[in-house]
Order: sequence, then C-alpha cells, then structure tokens
Amino acid sequence: MDDKRYKDIHKPQKGTQNSRNSKNPKSKARNKLYCKLLTKVIIEAKILQYKKQISTSYNKTRTIWNIVKSETEKKRGTEEIS
Repeated sequence: MDDKRYKDIHKPQKGTQNSRNSKNPKSKARNKLYCKLLTKVIIEAKILQYKKQISTSYNKTRTIWNIVKSETEKKRGTEEIS
C-alpha cells in the first residue's frame, strides 16, 4: 500500500461538506478512492488476524471451520422462522 497516498487521503479538507452527499465530482472521486482503500485495509487486517489465529491454534482444523462459520453467518444473516 502506498503510505503517501494513504496519508494524503486522511488530510482534512477545509470548507468541504460531507463528500458522500456532495455534488462536487472531485469530492465524490476522493470519497470513492477512500472507500476502496479502506476496504482493502480491512480485508488485509482480517487476513492477518485469521493467519495469526490459525498459526497459534492447537487444533487448526477446528479453528479454520470456526472462522468459516463466523464469516458465512455474517454474509447470510439470520432468518427467523415463524
């Protein structure tokens, strides 16, 4: 990841409103870039966390299945049957 670009994105902009609701194309482009970068950072953090969790685990197979189960529950959501 390019640290200079990451730091540049986090500089506060003077006199700007919420970029997500702005009609300014530069502001929208900046917000889109920030969202993409943030998504990449979150994915990388999850990967590192899972690798660490698996490598320090005594029962690696069980740990992997627990990770898979927790991730699929997040994506699927819970549905109540009435």
